Formats: sequence, structure tokens, C-alpha cells
Amino acid sequence: MKPDNISTIIITGGNFINKGAESMLMTTVDGIHRHFPGYEPILVDLFPTLDQERKAKCPFRIINMHVRSLFRIRFPFLKLFFGPKAISDDEEVIKETFNSASAIFDISGYGLSSHNQPLLWSIAYLLPFQIAKERNIPVWLLPQSMGPFHFKGIKKLLFEMWGTSLINYPEVIFAREPKALDELRRVRSKSVVLSPDLVLQSEEFGKANDIPGDEVLVIPNRQLFRIRDEDTILNLYVELINEVLNYNIEVRVIRHSLDDLLFCKKLRMMINHDLLTIDTEELSLSELNLLINNSRFVISGRYHGAVHAIKAQRPVIIIGWAEKYRHLADMFTIMPWFIDISREVSTLSSKQIVSSLIEREKEIRSSLYESLRKLNNESVWSMIKLPNI
Repeated sequence: MKPDNISTIIITGGNFINKGAESMLMTTVDGIHRHFPGYEPILVDLFPTLDQERKAKCPFRIINMHVRSLFRIRFPFLKLFFGPKAISDDEEVIKETFNSASAIFDISGYGLSSHNQPLLWSIAYLLPFQIAKERNIPVWLLPQSMGPFHFKGIKKLLFEMWGTSLINYPEVIFAREPKALDELRRVRSKSVVLSPDLVLQSEEFGKANDIPGDEVLVIPNRQLFRIRDEDTILNLYVELINEVLNYNIEVRVIRHSLDDLLFCKKLRMMINHDLLTIDTEELSLSELNLLINNSRFVISGRYHGAVHAIKAQRPVIIIGWAEKYRHLADMFTIMPWFIDISREVSTLSSKQIVSSLIEREKEIRSSLYESLRKLNNESVWSMIKLPNI
């Protein structure tokens, strides 16, 4: 229970599953402390991975609310069919956390969409907004990808009868890409604002060390296997790594997410070189940032791996498929070093990408700094007006 004189902001959509989600969470907590010092941030974690001991070590309060508990709280009759997960906190504590909240900030990296999103997740994404609406708690959706909304069948019916009203409830939705902005404006009458990823808006910014580090960091992403077959993706990484090694540059493969371990192990079996290190240990967020800050450049299949590289003003080869990767590369004028795996991938173009990046490293670092300097004048925090306390 919180003291009566402490106002709270619930953070939804944050978790510790990968470093991208964790970095958005930590940036949000920092933003609340800086801009709303009278409020206490509380993470309500729908995908809890931390036990009570690890939760206690975090510098902010965490309430574990597994999706099961979310459904049980909103639809009490479901308690007849399934119980809560052991990792969830007491459901009365969860309800009281919502009942006493002053605001909700949602930081889901990928919000509502008709693209390969299971019905259960679409409902789970919207349910916290339903709970907020019933309690008259103001909601802000911080920068995230959203759409398209081309639902069919029962999803279309639910979206039209229920989902659109909840999409219209938040005070402001910050869309991360122009396409998300357009999709939201078609279904929403309240404010929608185009805004870069929250991590790019964090307060710490300055000219990075212009002297490149000694090694290239490589960040895999197991989710790439969902878009192209495993062999194609592995061979792409092998070609890129071998091309870097041909320049006698050290390469370190690191794990950005809990589920990328197997990817790292397969790369270890496919490449044997004295200048290659494959680090399968779980890194803390500070360790990850330190490695990126001290790198020469980065090859990343993770969106926030690329975001961290850009923030550190390190050239980056981005491997992706979704609009968020494409927009990020376009926003920082690094499209020549974006590998879109939704299209045909050739090893020849991969080799050219590495060589052209190495030739223009200094120019790219300078360009990233200038883009970030302009971006640093923008902030979602100035557009959030919380109730007076």
C-alpha cells in the first residue's frame, strides 16, 4: 500500500523481456522523476519475469499482473475457469493500485494492430484502458508503433464496437511513425502526435567520443526467423560478420534479449575466427550501453539495439522488416545501411553495405550527432498535463 499523500503513475506495457522494453521503461521512470517529481512511478508488468527478490532491488515499485490476472480482474466470472499465475501479485493489491492511480502511461513498443496479432493480445492491450476509463484515470500512450487496423471477422466487430472507443480514450497518443499517425487519425478524434522513440528523447545527450572503438557489436534477433527462413537470416549475419573480419576488425556478438541465446549459439557453430567473440551472458542495460558507446559501429537486428547505437552516435547497419526500422533509418538518413529482410537479400549487397559504412564512418557519426541535436529539442513530457497534486 502507498502512503495517502503520494500520487502514483502506473506504467503499462513495460517489462524486462528484452533490453528494448527495459530501456523504454527506465527512460519513462527517469522522465517521471525529472518532470513530475511529486509522483511515484509504478510498473504494472503484464509479462512478469522478476521474482520478489529481484523486484525488491529495482529503484521503483513493480506490481506483477500476469495477463491471467488482468482478465480475472476485468471479467470476474473467469475466476471459475482459471486461477492466477503464481508470479502475479495479489489481485486485491493490483485493483487498489489502479483505484488509487493518478495517471497511466503506456509504453507498449507495439500497440494495437491487425498484422499477425493474436486476438488475446489485442484484448489484453486494450483492457488496461478500459479499467482506466471506468475509474476516470487519464491515460497517455507514449511513443509506440500502431496499426494497421484492417481487422476481419470477430476482430473487426470487436474493434468497431469496443476498440475504437478505447483508442479514443487516452488524452494523447504519441505515434512513432507517420504510417501509425495516419492510421490513428482515421479512427481517433482526440490528439495524435508524431514523436520519435522515447529512448531518443532521454535527457542525457552530448557529443560522443569521435575516436572509434576497437570492435564491432553484432546484435541478433530471433524474431527475424518469423519473416525469413532461419538459414537465410543466419547466412546474412555470417556474411556481414565475415566481411567485417576481412578488415581485421574485432567482432563481438551480444545477446539483447532472453530469447536470442540459440541464435548466438548457432553463429558460434558457423564461424570460427580469432577476432570473433560470442558473448551469451545476459547483460545489464548499463553494460549494454557501455559496450555500444565503446564500439566502432553496430550491426543490429533489434530495433532498440539500433536506437542505442544512434543515441551513442555510432554508425549502425539495421536489419529489419517493420515500418519502425524503415522510419528510424530514414529519420537519421542511414537508409543505405538498412537491410530490409521483407525483400530479397543478397550477400553481394551485404558486402557493399559493410564496405561503404567503413568508408564513411566519420561522416555518419557527425550526421547522427547533428540529427540528435535537433531532435533533442522535442519532448513528449512537455505535452503531458497531469492533475494538480
